[in-house]
Order: sequence, then C-alpha cells, then structure tokens
Amino acid sequence: MCKYRIIQSKLRCRRLGILTVIITIVVVGRYMPPSFSGETSQCDCALESRTISEELAPQQQSGLGSPQSLPHKNSPQLWTSLSTNILLDAVLEKKISRSTRTAMSILLGMEWLDEAEFFKNHSVYFSSNQIGSDFVMPRLLMGDTNRCGSDEPFLLMLVPSVGNDSVVREAIRRTWASPAYPHFLKWPMGVNFTEKVKLVFVFGRNESLHNSKDTTLYTTTTTNNNNTLLMAEQQKYGDIVQYDFMDTYRNLTLKMMTAFHWMVNYCSKATFVLKADMDTFVNVPLLSRLLRMVSRLSPRFVMGSSICNSTVLRSGKWLVNKKDYPLYKYPDYMVGHSYVITGNVIPEMLDLASQLPQMPIEDAFFTGVVAGMLHVPKLGVDVMAATQHSYNYCDMMKGKFASQTHFKNKTLWNAWDLAHTGQCGSYILADDVL
Repeated sequence: MCKYRIIQSKLRCRRLGILTVIITIVVVGRYMPPSFSGETSQCDCALESRTISEELAPQQQSGLGSPQSLPHKNSPQLWTSLSTNILLDAVLEKKISRSTRTAMSILLGMEWLDEAEFFKNHSVYFSSNQIGSDFVMPRLLMGDTNRCGSDEPFLLMLVPSVGNDSVVREAIRRTWASPAYPHFLKWPMGVNFTEKVKLVFVFGRNESLHNSKDTTLYTTTTTNNNNTLLMAEQQKYGDIVQYDFMDTYRNLTLKMMTAFHWMVNYCSKATFVLKADMDTFVNVPLLSRLLRMVSRLSPRFVMGSSICNSTVLRSGKWLVNKKDYPLYKYPDYMVGHSYVITGNVIPEMLDLASQLPQMPIEDAFFTGVVAGMLHVPKLGVDVMAATQHSYNYCDMMKGKFASQTHFKNKTLWNAWDLAHTGQCGSYILADDVL
C-alpha cells in the first residue's frame, strides 16, 4: 500500500499507481453492491440464528401463513469499514496518487456482508405475518410546508428535538448546520461548500397536552413561556415541524415516521436524508463528499455506523415486547445517532413501516428491519457516530469524522470558535477529492 507516511518520492507512487489501476478493476468488481456485481459474500459479523420453529412457533400455530423465501440474489448487504484513520487521512489529504486514492477509497469501508441467511431463517416473520397494520399518520400541527419549495436539496437533515432544548437548537443552527442558513457564518478553514441543504427539527406534543382540544399548544413542553418560544422559533427560522402525538422516548419510531412523512410530502426531491440526534455533530462537507462517492456505486442505500448481531432486550430502557418483535436478534442496522438514507428509498420505507408493528428501537426498525425487507443495501462506515471522547475540538472541524456524538452545547461552540479564529489549521479535505 502506498500509505502517505512511507512514501518517499512521487516517482514511486506513479509506479504503484499503474499497478493500482489493475488492482482497482478487481477491487471494484469485488466490492460493488450485488445489484451491480451480481455476487454476494459472507458476513464477517454474521448473525446467529435459531430455527424458525424455535422463535415463531406461536405465530405459525396462529395460522399466519406458510414460510416464504424473502431474499433473492440481490439480498440486503452490509458494507463494513476496513480502514484506519491514517488511511482515511491519506485519501483525503491527497498524499497519494489519484489511481491509488481511488482503490483506497473503495477499501475505506466497502465489503459487502450477506444478511440473506438471517432473513431466510425468519422469512415467516419478515413476509406475511406483519403486513396489515391499522396505522394512522398523526396530523401535522405546525410546519412550513414550503420549506424546500421548488428546491432539490442535496441533503435534508432531520433532527428530533424537544421544546425546552432551544439553546441547543440555536447552537446547531449556527455551527454544523449553518450551511442551511445563508445568513450565518460559513464552514471555517476555507471550505467552499456549495451544496443545497435543509434542516428541520421534529417534535410531537407533550403527554399532558395530548388530549387537549386547544391545538394552539404547539409544543412538547408544559409552560406557556416555552410554547411562545417554540412558535417564535418557527416564525424566525421556519424549521420547526410538529405532529399530533405524545412526544416520549418510546415514541421515537413514530416521531421519525412523521419526519419521513413530512419529507415525502413537502421535500420529496431531497437526494439524501440525514437523521441526527441533538447531541451529535455532523461534518456536513465531509459527509457530502462521502455521499457523492458512495452514490457512484449504488443509487440507493442506508449509511451509518453499523451494529451486527445485536440482541433484543426484553427489559430496561430499550425493551421491545415480543408482540412488536418476537425474534431474539436484530438484522444489521445503523446506530441512531446519525445515519443517511437515499431520498428515493424514503417513500418505500414509509409505506412499509406503516404496515408493520412499530417497535420503539427506531434505528433497528428503520435501518435494520424495514431496510432489510426492502433489500436496501447497507453501508457501515467507521467515520460516522464516533464518540466525543476520542478526539479534540480541531479533529471534529478538520474532517477526520463525518459525525460524532455525545456532545454538549459548549463543545459545539468551542470547536466552532477555534476553527473560525484560525487555531485549527487548514481543512484536510481538498475540493477535488472524492
């Protein structure tokens, strides 16, 4: 490998580059999505599986239908990152030749892992027994239905929020989400970011207000002061979207259902849709570059930090009842701190999700179960959903990660201020990379 720390001359890289062109042809064929290459590979983090009789005997006895073979040759897959941060830096800093960079970009996280066995073993559950839910979409209480207008945003950012987090929302608007607000400071360190992006914060209603007939109480908090503040935010920024349901942690899946519903109806031309938590920092320029690169390989996908072989919990904060999801393992899915779905997949996901029992683990539901049933390719990348403890302020601004989580409001401001005052050096992502 032509890693930048051991490169001694441009001549050596040129020679290696010629060889890499040949390697790239082989690598591309190996790491392309099955819909392009027609091949599959074994999942290194293959999910354990029980026989269908062990887990679904009660359902079969209830006459829920005979097993059906859901998977086909283009079965859902999972890319997993094989890269190190040093390798990523080499690609982004252009310390290597273009042909070598192309091959290494592919190796940064594109090994297709086969989920077909998991879905085949549980084909009864994933085919006939769930379809037919009586789901009714909550009504839209507040939201700018012309937020996107005739624009075709490259990236629509959906951030679930609660009413009393106005300070955090303001920090998000003025830091990492600033590309969505033309009058705020641009991304620092000389980054020329020109993609069209939009941001909306998504809300439900507070439980104490849910049964109220007064639909002017458009808030998830209980005080009149916060009611007024939330409505004032909408008047000022137009980025508040609220639906009529109880806004609780257990309703996060429903919350994202309403977010996707808003996207399909009022921002349907968005190329990519990002879901990010309030305590997450997103390096929007780097994420956009990665999305452009991946979109060359597959027209539809789910991308994030992947979780394999995850056990379903039946107690505690993340409990899932057997009636909502009877299996003891989840399909591979993306961590909910931040994940991206291609816009062309959202309508299908919304339609299918509305017919399924909505288990409360939102990330496993949408990026695991629903995406898997729709045969949407899954791309796991190490540069998303890193934890805040693994880097310093300048790392997050300079493009070492596409997203990081577990942030406090003060951290966002400190990192942003350091970058804008020139204390973080230059951005590592050149304009013509990826």
